[in-house]
Amino acid sequence: MRLSLDETGLVALDALRGIDALCLFISEDERPLRGMAGFVDWRLLGSLSNILRAEHFVGARGDQALVPILRGLAVQRAFCFGLGPKASFHPANALGDLMRTASNVLDKAGCRSVALELPGLTEDNCERLIDLFIEHGLTSFSGEAIVLLGAESRNMARALQKASDRLRRLQVQFDDRAAQSIIGLKRGV
Repeated sequence: MRLSLDETGLVALDALRGIDALCLFISEDERPLRGMAGFVDWRLLGSLSNILRAEHFVGARGDQALVPILRGLAVQRAFCFGLGPKASFHPANALGDLMRTASNVLDKAGCRSVALELPGLTEDNCERLIDLFIEHGLTSFSGEAIVLLGAESRNMARALQKASDRLRRLQVQFDDRAAQSIIGLKRGV
């Protein structure tokens, strides 16, 4: 498995090449969309917002939708998963099930590589969510590559550095940029 890290944003989204799918986590009541879902919606000229307004997918817990991407991004499809109301979504409690569900759907769809942003990731819970991601995301997804996006990429690199023994056992390799981030942390850069 190859793992990449990058900041959430239009630059990172536009740079995704060779990725089969996006995995978007959308809450029921956060409008306009934020994070990666908001950037994807921007690139798709509001297509996700239109789907939400039409109530084909509302972001309720357990909701799932496949959105074809016909233009605006190099990735051709987005898998959307509902989180329920933002106030009742507790990432430390729900992330394991969410990662297993998403991995199962992505595997059944034949995805070999995916880009995603961990929902609810903050500086305070980064280490815990990275542990859950390793335990339930990396071990569940049978693809070859994951691009992990987030505003906390430096903290994600720190958390991944702490979990390096577990990652070696899972045979996770970092792309050059992620490896440089982790090496930079070791050197105190």
